[in-house]
Amino acid sequence: MQRRCMHPNRCIMFLKTFSCRVLGSFPRCGFIFPRNPLGARYAALGQCSERAYYNRPGCSGSGGAAHVRVVDLRSDTVTKPGPAMRQAMAEAEVGDDVMGEDPTVNELQKIAAEMFGMEASLFVPSGTMSNLIAVMVHCRERGDEMIVGDLSHLHIYEQGGSAQLAGVHATTVTTRPDGTFNLMQLEAKIRHGYPDPHYPRTRLICVENTHNIQGGRVLPLPFLQE
Repeated sequence: MQRRCMHPNRCIMFLKTFSCRVLGSFPRCGFIFPRNPLGARYAALGQCSERAYYNRPGCSGSGGAAHVRVVDLRSDTVTKPGPAMRQAMAEAEVGDDVMGEDPTVNELQKIAAEMFGMEASLFVPSGTMSNLIAVMVHCRERGDEMIVGDLSHLHIYEQGGSAQLAGVHATTVTTRPDGTFNLMQLEAKIRHGYPDPHYPRTRLICVENTHNIQGGRVLPLPFLQE
């Protein structure tokens, strides 16, 4: 979910290169679409992260045969721009983004919206920011409630920003190994008693795709449709 970008032109290069694929995340970028943005970091291949939630049974160290090359997929943020990317960033046309006059940002937002079939998108510095904005768009009153997976990035790694800054309460459902959760459990968590003064109002269900802690897994389309 977290995405940061040294310069949006780098993201445009990536999107143009892979425009024929269905993407769940952008390198070092955050996007807001009219629905909750989806995306995640990838777990390490052949090694454990220092983050405790990754250190689970079956997570082995980076040892092994000397000829094995470890590709670090823990996160898009561990990647570094190559010479061509640095040149593109240095030569990118820029302008005032607040006034909507940055052609590079405008092009990036247009490409992202078209790729995902959305009416618009918004480029922001990080995925944590994009998630917070999305929560606040859907939960407009302090004391509203969202339902999230107990291993979701939104719940684990964003310092409780939804509660701190938006005043949104979170209740959790159990995350399965493939990143999904039990829909019957989800339905049971929805509060139907509002405006009972004892309960918050259930406003939002958050789905993470691809799923960070569960190894960057892509959620099955039938699950999302259900």
